[in-house]
Amino acid sequence: MLRLFLQPYHSLQLQSSQDFTGTLVVADNPVSVFSGHSCVNVSAAFDFVVDQLFSVAAWGRSYVVPPNPLQTDVDFIYVVKDEENTITYNTGSKHATVAMAAGEVQVFLVDRNSHLYISAVVGVQVVFYFSRLSWQDPFLLVVPPVTAHCTAFRFSSVPSQYNHAILIAPTAATATTTTNHQPDNTMAWKAIPGTDFSWTNITVSTTMQSTENSLVPFGFLVFGFHTRTGYGFPGLCVATPTPLSCEDLVCAERCEMVDGIPECVQETFSTCWLTGGPHYCSFDGKTFDFMGTCAYTLTTICNTDSTLPAFSVEVKKKEKENSKVSSISSITIRVDNITVTAVQSENGMVRVNNHRSRLPISLSHGKLRIHQKGKSMLIQSNFNLKVLYNWDDHVVIKLPAALSGKVCGMCGNSNGDPRDDALSPDGKQVWDIVELGRSWKVTSESDHCKDTCERDCGRCRWDQVVTYKADSWCGKLSQHSGPFRLCHDTISPSIYVKNCIYDMCANEGRHDVLCHALQIYADDCQEEGIHLSDWRATVGCCK
Repeated sequence: MLRLFLQPYHSLQLQSSQDFTGTLVVADNPVSVFSGHSCVNVSAAFDFVVDQLFSVAAWGRSYVVPPNPLQTDVDFIYVVKDEENTITYNTGSKHATVAMAAGEVQVFLVDRNSHLYISAVVGVQVVFYFSRLSWQDPFLLVVPPVTAHCTAFRFSSVPSQYNHAILIAPTAATATTTTNHQPDNTMAWKAIPGTDFSWTNITVSTTMQSTENSLVPFGFLVFGFHTRTGYGFPGLCVATPTPLSCEDLVCAERCEMVDGIPECVQETFSTCWLTGGPHYCSFDGKTFDFMGTCAYTLTTICNTDSTLPAFSVEVKKKEKENSKVSSISSITIRVDNITVTAVQSENGMVRVNNHRSRLPISLSHGKLRIHQKGKSMLIQSNFNLKVLYNWDDHVVIKLPAALSGKVCGMCGNSNGDPRDDALSPDGKQVWDIVELGRSWKVTSESDHCKDTCERDCGRCRWDQVVTYKADSWCGKLSQHSGPFRLCHDTISPSIYVKNCIYDMCANEGRHDVLCHALQIYADDCQEEGIHLSDWRATVGCCK
């Protein structure tokens, strides 16, 4: 695993004699990724090829790759996936279903008489490699899925090239497909066996500017050659196709049908976090400190509705070395029959049903996805529960609005009222935090531990509070002109200042503890999309 931090508009080039195919690139913010080869050696071709890859969100489940009528040898089609998947393919001469592991690549050889039709359980990426002719160089072309087909394309010929285009349309709509908004009698459509599609090849002239079909979307691929050169790319949509259902639309969070049209909807979440070991904040904003060193349920379903997903999130605590407070030992998420545990300091991996697995992974046919986001692990379920853990002492749980008022645990019930967050499993109000923790103890995971602390538990003297609340210490978080000011309107720094003061007292004013407390606030701001300036240099904290 390689983790890098890039500034805006910076680029990174990775080059190796090893094959990068199947590599997963995950970023905190949108990036573009190009892939290729400086001197490709496939089917006796030696040349440079490159193309921009689609993001995983743009991958599809159905693809049609028609024959290339100019090829006298064979071309290659690469199918890659980022999670366990099953694909069914049809090449005209062969029809089969195969299972694919995460990151695995299937390679298909096609000639001028064969096509490839692919149907997958979850999204895949398809890349076409033209292997060259005697005087035409190879090229890569990332093939759009059927759901990315459009009702109109605009294009132009590349000067000094022999320019071609391939159209892929539903067979029933071939007669209504036009060029320059006029019928084109030169199109010789051919049916693709085993599918409802047909294809045609046209020579692109300087007078051609568009192709369209007002009734249904279709696909459009452009390619061309000249002596020792070659290029290929998907056509440019004039209008984005309208998907027919949520099955056809890939959303970052959730899809809903609105007036018969699928739309991506931004999910509303309530957030619970645990940081530094003893500091808790419930879904409804109730804050408290709890020193227990056992295993406790943070949140789980507490509703008899059988249609709700069964899940739980648990934290296992331990005594922190050289400190008066507890720390996080591990986080466990249970969904259906899957148990995922992230253990402190086991960066880049989790334990799935007690077996260690490196990230990223997808479980239960995509119902549970786990990858690294920045310095944290992100677990996301198909019902939009999100859990972030930095493999140290900071956990964030984001609960979708659909589950508000239907959960219970140390994180509360997420009903908008912090006054009733301290409820035991039987629904009774608990007034003592130690009793609350004890009621949510996971007894099977709680040997040789305590629900209370000894001695002063790291409590502060009044003079220490005055010292550490100053702007040169924890007060830096709430300073109106300080490096964190851009986040104040989104996340109140008050509780973070309080927790910081507590941690400084418990750790005898160590500077690294201060930096860590500031980092927790910066990370939570980053999760909310707030980009902070280089606060580390301002307060003297090294990375």
